[in-house]
Order: sequence, then C-alpha cells, then structure tokens
Amino acid sequence: MASRPSACCSTPTRGSRRGRGRGHSAVLARFRSYEVRLTEFPLDCMPLLPLWVELYREGGRVRVDGCGFSEIEDAVDAVREFVAHAKRLHEEGYAPPGATALGRP
Repeated sequence: MASRPSACCSTPTRGSRRGRGRGHSAVLARFRSYEVRLTEFPLDCMPLLPLWVELYREGGRVRVDGCGFSEIEDAVDAVREFVAHAKRLHEEGYAPPGATALGRP
C-alpha cells in the first residue's frame, strides 16, 4: 500500500463492526470478500479520532488496516488508497484462510 497520510494510525477502533451500536458505518466499496468502510463515532465512545476509514476482509470479520481522521476532507486520500488496495487484493486472487472460490468460508 502507498504511504499513508500523517493523520493515520493503526489503532483498532471500538464498535466499528456491524451491530455494536456505536457510531455510524457505511461500506464505501466492496470487492468480493474485501470492503472499505467509513465510520463516524459519537463523542461519548470515540476512539482517538471521530472518523475512521478501514479495510476489512472476509465480509467484515477481519480488520486489515485503518486510519483515523478528525475531518472528512482529510480522509479522501486514505479512502482512495484503501479502495485501490482492496481491488488489487481481489484481482490478485488473494483468498483469506478458509475462503472458498466465491470468497466466502
């Protein structure tokens, strides 16, 4: 992956997984078993920064990487990089452990 913007850090976010009820999350791009998400956390359960762009595999079960930001404008380059990385992993045929030909366990 290309060098990450200086605002990035790889601290795992709390509550960014679906169904935990902390923050709002949207899938920005999906390539079979890889997806890029944008998550906004409310102040009362914010990790280090309120906005996170994250790359997941296996349908969102395994976090590959993530970056935190204080402003949405600062996240644009990270979104582009993560989408390109997810697409590249998909096109190269990288299959996570336990995945089938369809990219699902």
